[in-house]
Amino acid sequence: MKIACITVSRKESIFSKMWVAHHGAMFGHENLYLNIHGRDGLPQELPLGVNLIIHDRSEKADRNEKNKWGRITQSQLAARLLENGYDWVVRLDIDEFLVLDPSEERTLPEVIQSYGRRKVIHATGIDMIHRLGEEEELSPGEMVLSRHKHGVISRAYSKPCLVSQAPRWRSGCHRVAGTKNHVISPEVFLFHLALSDWGIFQKRVGETYGDAREAQKALLEKRETTLRDSAQIAPMDFGQAQTRAINEMAPQVEAFLNEDRTRFISDPTYSDGYYTVIPDRFADQIQFVDINRDT
Repeated sequence: MKIACITVSRKESIFSKMWVAHHGAMFGHENLYLNIHGRDGLPQELPLGVNLIIHDRSEKADRNEKNKWGRITQSQLAARLLENGYDWVVRLDIDEFLVLDPSEERTLPEVIQSYGRRKVIHATGIDMIHRLGEEEELSPGEMVLSRHKHGVISRAYSKPCLVSQAPRWRSGCHRVAGTKNHVISPEVFLFHLALSDWGIFQKRVGETYGDAREAQKALLEKRETTLRDSAQIAPMDFGQAQTRAINEMAPQVEAFLNEDRTRFISDPTYSDGYYTVIPDRFADQIQFVDINRDT
């Protein structure tokens, strides 16, 4: 089975190396495709074989325009890759990391094959949260999930990220239009790391917003409140939270749109999902790579 893995990157000095190292080990560097938004955002010192697709884009485009460009560009790339020999395409944001449950004895291709004729597979999405005051900031080379273990099993991040037919991704690639017979995999996880470390988040905001100090300050204050609020929530057992979330989110056909959509969680404990602690079996699955907080 031949699998490609694609993403979009813009001025991502922190996560680009990490994303490539992690997914290159899973799929091979030659099967990674990075859409680079602007020539000033080229990742540095990437391994040989990684495919860089550089797009000259205006810095002045608003967020909606950038999201529209991103989903169309990635939909078109996925369609080309599937047409030219790939069996499946994995689509992730640059701060999202695919992980096969370490307790799973099968390989990822074997897990995919077990879903038969399904054309779209959602990973179980976990939005990681840095528990301020309890968890230290990460150091270079550390394993993320050995130090930071709190997250939300979330509808928003249980994305349709594995496809075997030409997709039309919509709404920040949180859904894919015009497809049916989806499934959420309990064996495949998507870890969203944007808020997994407060120091890293602050640096990313600085890189993204540049001199827009007020925008930086407003976003940082909002996200810090989010993290501190999480400390007030008692976490659910991981297995219970995952089973409950998958049952709640089970995709169903939306008649008006004639496509599958995941359902909302009716009784979330935090945000749009279930707050939980990541089991120790995941501890060595994702590593921070070459991070320098001083530059």
